[in-house]
Amino acid sequence: MALEHLEALREMKRNRPFIPFRILTTGTETFLVEDRFQFAVGQSEMSYARPASGGLVHLSADRIVAVEAMVRKPAV
Repeated sequence: MALEHLEALREMKRNRPFIPFRILTTGTETFLVEDRFQFAVGQSEMSYARPASGGLVHLSADRIVAVEAMVRKPAV
């Protein structure tokens, strides 16, 4: 199951147009991804670049609980 989340992340990266999403982890952390260049996906883990600090977070597949697309609000 954990590797399925990595595959979902790969799909999110390929989406045109890009749809922001959040990553929920086994801990209390939630990561908001607003740009396709903000993360990279490997074989068994992913890397996430924090937008404010530029620091990197490495998450193994077994720490990812869910990947949720953000709902886009229609333009007014």
